[in-house]
Amino acid sequence: MAVGNYVGTGTFGDETPIALTFNFTPSFISINNEQVYFTADKEDKKTFYISSNESAEKQYNEKGKTYNYIALGY
Repeated sequence: MAVGNYVGTGTFGDETPIALTFNFTPSFISINNEQVYFTADKEDKKTFYISSNESAEKQYNEKGKTYNYIALGY
């Protein structure tokens, strides 16, 4: 299990995803109490990317907003 936080930058889209790296392979990630869907790095399975082409809000990356996350895995 890992917990942490980050401050949003306001960017969004496939070119600027949120990247979270853990020392284990997560099977569940929650940001601000919402389950998020993510894409794993194909090589290490410990870095995960969250992106949205709709808005920074949907990418959990509103400028200046603090996001708290929890990750569970193995």
